[in-house]
Amino acid sequence: MIDGVSGVFEDKELIACDRTGSSFRNNLYVVWARFYSMNIMLCRSTDNGSTWSSPIRVDDSGCYQWPVCAVGSNGEVYVSWVNYSGIAFDRSSDGGSTFGADILVSRTGVFGSLNGGIDVFSYPAIDVDISSGPHRGSIYMAFMDWATFDTDIYFTKSSDRGNSWSSPVRINDDPVGNHCDQFHPWLFVDNNGEITVIWLDRRNDPANMLMDCYMTRSTDGGLTWCPNKRLTSVSSNPTAGSKAGLLGEYIGLSGTAGRVNPLWTDTREGNQDAYTSVINLDASDIKIFCKIGYALLIFIISLSCTVAILKI
Repeated sequence: MIDGVSGVFEDKELIACDRTGSSFRNNLYVVWARFYSMNIMLCRSTDNGSTWSSPIRVDDSGCYQWPVCAVGSNGEVYVSWVNYSGIAFDRSSDGGSTFGADILVSRTGVFGSLNGGIDVFSYPAIDVDISSGPHRGSIYMAFMDWATFDTDIYFTKSSDRGNSWSSPVRINDDPVGNHCDQFHPWLFVDNNGEITVIWLDRRNDPANMLMDCYMTRSTDGGLTWCPNKRLTSVSSNPTAGSKAGLLGEYIGLSGTAGRVNPLWTDTREGNQDAYTSVINLDASDIKIFCKIGYALLIFIISLSCTVAILKI
């Protein structure tokens, strides 16, 4: 047990590890939101998780939710979260012992439900380029906003350890204002410094109900983005199953150089399941979907955005 405090509700726990060559290498950091004070909390382990420090408060003024954590190229600890005014950010340069003043990244605020009863929030998804490439140290962030007539996925970055941030750019490439929502983004930076972003997307349903998982990637530090690619072979209806609309409030993405592994909620079988895919970003056009807990494999052969499905 990391934190044995009673009388509070600890929510949205996420973990990060220092994989850099810094003096804090292999440190583990866990962040979460504490209800009902709505504070962002952090604790760390310096012995591979055997023991943990006492939790410290990261935010300055409370009323916050949805913290995420990432480690910088020199062992900095970056934490970002959302409140009713926008997305905030803070930084530790001493291995998570202390944090500075909160920085406002973007004024955004989507809180509520989309069609199908899906709860959504403008939470940040962040990662850092710790490669030896030209963008080493850059912090990348994706988030959802409602700047048009529907929710879209936006990207921003910082090249100065989070002190300033670029103007957010929309990275889903469906027509602006088409009343089709994109939501639940997640972002990952691989060992080569290349950025992949995934999200749930309703562009294929004019009724703005059925959803798919989409992705895009950037190989130049977020300056340009590849055309969006659909990852799912079957659209999902969020109202399917006994827990209609209960998709969770986030999806996931990880990987290594040349390969990523997205994870999303899928209802193609009439209930909420976890699906994943192995995506080779280098040369192979063969990708594998496998439903967690099953032996069934679906091989997807994609050629220039045309997708054929072979089930064996």
